[in-house]
Amino acid sequence: MKDIFLNLFNGRDQDEKEINSPKRGYLFEEFLRKLFLNEGIEVTESFKIVGEQIDGAIKYDGEHYIIEAKWHDKWSASDDLYQFAVKVEGKMYGRGIFISINGFSPDSVQALTTGKALKTILVDGGDLVLIIENMYTVKEMLNSKIKAAQTMGRIYVNPINMSDKNT
Repeated sequence: MKDIFLNLFNGRDQDEKEINSPKRGYLFEEFLRKLFLNEGIEVTESFKIVGEQIDGAIKYDGEHYIIEAKWHDKWSASDDLYQFAVKVEGKMYGRGIFISINGFSPDSVQALTTGKALKTILVDGGDLVLIIENMYTVKEMLNSKIKAAQTMGRIYVNPINMSDKNT
């Protein structure tokens, strides 16, 4: 898994061939699917429904979460988060996990959480590095982030010490 992640980081596929942004996004989704499956987490591959593209879904701790995966060269901004929030909101007991390799802007996190029902947790490349370096498991990361969202109303935290990432 580490080799796949490092190749993606360097803009290459498993065969060391250069890849474009859309291809990297697709391979990132595949990497995440394998990461979840390696820990026995039930995964649904990407799918389309009327007007929406869903990058995948998982069943974790008895709950279903839809996944948004972004590999951009900058922070994910408010428009990406809002679009995903609408997807999550439109689902029965919707829950979501937004994974952005380069994190999230402080303004977008604040805008998403201020005065709204929290239904999404945020994961970034730093969280994934902890996992591929065997410092944390996917399940430990999810437990920490879900706990922070459910008990403290914080959706973008460091899974090790539960501190906010954008402060």
